[in-house]
Amino acid sequence: GVVVGVGLGLSFSLSLSLSLSPSLRLALSRGLGTMSDFAASQGANGDAGDGEGDDGDLARLRARVTQLEAQVLRLSDECDLLAFENARLREQQASGGGGCDGPPEPATGDDSKYERDIGLLDPTDGRSALTLCHTLDGACGGKNVTCVRFLESLGDTRQFHRRRHRGLSPPSVRAEEVIAVGGADGALHIYRGSSDGAAHWRLATRVGLGAPVLCIDQAEGWVPDALILVVGLMDGKVALLRCESLEALPGVELRVELLGKCKIHRKYVTSIAAGVDGLVVSGSYDKDAVLSRFVPDAGDGDVLQEARRFFHSGEVECVGFHGREHFFVAARGASKIVCYAIEGDAPVGEAAGEESPVSLPLWEGQWEGPVNLNVMHFQVRNENLSQDLHVPAYSPLLLAATDASQHFLFDVRTKRRVRTFAGHDADGFSNPRVTWHGQRGQYVSSNSQHTNSVVTWEIGSGRMVGTKAGAHHGVIKSVYHHTHCDLLVTGGFDRTVKIWSFEEA
Repeated sequence: GVVVGVGLGLSFSLSLSLSLSPSLRLALSRGLGTMSDFAASQGANGDAGDGEGDDGDLARLRARVTQLEAQVLRLSDECDLLAFENARLREQQASGGGGCDGPPEPATGDDSKYERDIGLLDPTDGRSALTLCHTLDGACGGKNVTCVRFLESLGDTRQFHRRRHRGLSPPSVRAEEVIAVGGADGALHIYRGSSDGAAHWRLATRVGLGAPVLCIDQAEGWVPDALILVVGLMDGKVALLRCESLEALPGVELRVELLGKCKIHRKYVTSIAAGVDGLVVSGSYDKDAVLSRFVPDAGDGDVLQEARRFFHSGEVECVGFHGREHFFVAARGASKIVCYAIEGDAPVGEAAGEESPVSLPLWEGQWEGPVNLNVMHFQVRNENLSQDLHVPAYSPLLLAATDASQHFLFDVRTKRRVRTFAGHDADGFSNPRVTWHGQRGQYVSSNSQHTNSVVTWEIGSGRMVGTKAGAHHGVIKSVYHHTHCDLLVTGGFDRTVKIWSFEEA
């Protein structure tokens, strides 16, 4: 009766959209523990007796207590999310923003200047639309697709789009895009095709890596006249490949050389990022983030050599560099996205200077308790996305995807959460991903879980401006936007890769 009453009390508090206080949660947990102990003690006494009916009653009592404990934990999690929503609404009402419907109020005064300084553009009345250009069926040998991205540095793609953005005539030869695809077949597939989708996309090369491919990044400037791919594998290894585009050689489109595979982690690699000067940071479910350095002349040694290892209390979901001196790590169960200095060992808590990034807390002090969410993916804004001269070359913006149907936009210098994006569906099993896109970087997109959709928000207003429902027939596992043009590529568990064009309606 006590436990049922507590459950009813929780339901009543949920109906009022109020969160439990820490003291009430502690009392509740102690009460449940007392009930469990009581049931266990009664079970021991019942075993000593001879009545079969008593044994059955005690078994039902134990089952009921277990059921109520699970229900209370679920309601507690819901209270956490309601506390988050209440805090967000209070903040919105305090700023005069009103409800979520209708056009946003324009920023004024210091807020307007601040948002322009960090690269946020003014809200518009535009809408976005994704148009399917091409579908690569069975892109990973008929296996599920786990990661996909454009390789913007290969071919003449960059020159083509840079000239187009500057208002100059593009080259006479049509630009071709290059896509790297990884999946469950244990190989890296590289496709080439026309940017307008009219030409047939073709498989340029396939490189077997011996384990499913989970993440891919590219590095420029490490070696002359070539691109280095860093690939995270399910067996805990990191593979490095050298890619050269051989346009001048007849019959040869691309030459890919496997430089080596290095055992960096004990479990599968969830995220990988390539930085400057041969630096690589990788994250894994072994709860480690590892900073390594590329050594091209290693001889018989590993081409990727560990520099430092950073331990976390939970599984590492995402890693990424920010500039030349820092990188971020998101781990499960953490209260923040941790920032590390490349030349240091401890997390960066407070900024040493105005332009320095810091660790980003996932909740603010006025909330009663932590929000039950994890950052599953993040992406630092690429300064090459913007053609606006007012946007600084050093972008302070970091876009984070969580498993609680909420995505956040942070200013990494001030720890300020400048936008919250909602309206999609994401949990820990959906592998939520986010990506910047749009010619000036004014939009962001993400996958949505149960409808297998691609959702787009306008950064200036925070509004959802486009949804492509049923973009795939299975869960979408990867979303990536081209750096230099309005193309989006997605891959999922329907074993296909799709190339989309993005347009403002």
